[in-house]
Formats: sequence, structure tokens, C-alpha cells
Amino acid sequence: AEELIAAPKAARRFCSDGWFSYQSKCYMFVNTPRSWNIAMNWNLYLQQITRTANRATAWIGGFYLQGYWMWIDCSVMYYTNWYSQSTATSNSCMYLQSAVGQGWRNLRCGTQYPFICVHNVRC
Repeated sequence: AEELIAAPKAARRFCSDGWFSYQSKCYMFVNTPRSWNIAMNWNLYLQQITRTANRATAWIGGFYLQGYWMWIDCSVMYYTNWYSQSTATSNSCMYLQSAVGQGWRNLRCGTQYPFICVHNVRC
């Protein structure tokens, strides 16, 4: 069974159990480490991070292909928050290392991390 961080009861009326709502989206943090590809297939859309105030280490929905970083829906990255020591390499996937002085990093896609899922709120 996947280990999930529980959603507050007030948010459950808009999001399923185990999800929480924020700005018209439902989010879920899955604590069980998985590879980037498994995480992507498990929930269809890893979170596309535009900004965050939370502290976490988790896969997010960015990957490197043919010289470009993109989101899993193939949209262009207009906002970036790369950790200064990260380098773009082929076959890399993006994870969030949210701590003081850090940000996005890239790593081999087979490495296992927790992950963040997102979908639109369902009324």
C-alpha cells in the first residue's frame, strides 16, 4: 500500500481522500519512493512546479530531452528554480530539493524518490 499524507477534512469535499486542495487543484504527496517513470505512470501528471514555499525532496514533472527541459505535458518551462550546482545531461529527470539555498536538481530517472501528484479540483 502506498503511504500518503492525509488531506484535511475541509478539503476532502473537493478532492478525494488522501489529496488536498490548493488554488483550484488537488495535490497528493506519495511518500513511497519510486523511479520517475513509475511515478509518472502511477498518477499521470507529476506536479509542474511554478513556485513553492514547502520543504520537500520529491520527483516533479520535468525531464530533459534532446537539449531541452520540459514538463511531462510537453509544455515549455518559463519558470525555473535550478540549484546552482545542477547540470543538464541527457536522460535526466527533475526533482525538488526544497531547503535553504536549494531548488530543482536533475538525476538519473531510475533513482527512487517520493513524488507529488496534481489534478484539477472536481466539483
